[in-house]
Amino acid sequence: MKKVLFITASALLALNIYAKNHPSVQKKFEKELKFEANQFLIEKNQTEFVKISFKIDEAGKVKILEANYSNEKLMKETYKQLSILRFENQQNNDDVYYYNFTFKKL
Repeated sequence: MKKVLFITASALLALNIYAKNHPSVQKKFEKELKFEANQFLIEKNQTEFVKISFKIDEAGKVKILEANYSNEKLMKETYKQLSILRFENQQNNDDVYYYNFTFKKL
């Protein structure tokens, strides 16, 4: 059975490096972001990525500042899922977060 595996190792590393004082962001991503198996055309053993920088505004919405990606469909799905996330009680709205999503079909 082919599945798209959302590999969090590099994402967790990226978030820990650039936003280590904000574990709530990391936990929210781990809990709420879901990518369906076989939703994207990724070849077996091929790795795709979406790297983003973002801020969280006063309303708790993710505002993407910049993105780099290897697959446009993955980028659009990542944007879509991030746009519906809401964070509560964010202390500093000037913080910039960097996150690397890595996708691989096994």
